Amino acid sequence: LLEPMVKDQQRRFPDLAIDLGLDVLAAPVQGNPYWLHLAIRELLDNAIRFRPGPTGRIDVTLAEADRHWSIRVLDDGFGVDPQAQGQLFKRFARIETDENRHLIGLGIGLYLVQEVARAHGGRVLVDSRPGVGSEFRFELPRM
Repeated sequence: LLEPMVKDQQRRFPDLAIDLGLDVLAAPVQGNPYWLHLAIRELLDNAIRFRPGPTGRIDVTLAEADRHWSIRVLDDGFGVDPQAQGQLFKRFARIETDENRHLIGLGIGLYLVQEVARAHGGRVLVDSRPGVGSEFRFELPRM
């Protein structure tokens, strides 16, 4: 699921360093492949869109944790003020700043990511700082 998605984005955005790190070769999860693909793709698309320019770095990793799989998307984009991070996963919420005001969107992408994670017994976490970047972790229970 991850490898073809990352390779596609690498082809589409050759100026971005998009790296994939797989700590495990396979991560069996029980769930709907369509919705899982949509959620992970949304995290990757956000890392690409919410950045100051066409260059930069995005790291996507899959790792095994205690009782779950963790897909991490780490970027060096705009970042989000810690006080505004609670708004990220609300439906139709957009955190508008001078840097991202020009971007078009409905504000439902991260809401969908959270709903997909919850529907599969998982969760999504964020750690972000303005001017530094963001780390999103999409966690799903192991089978």
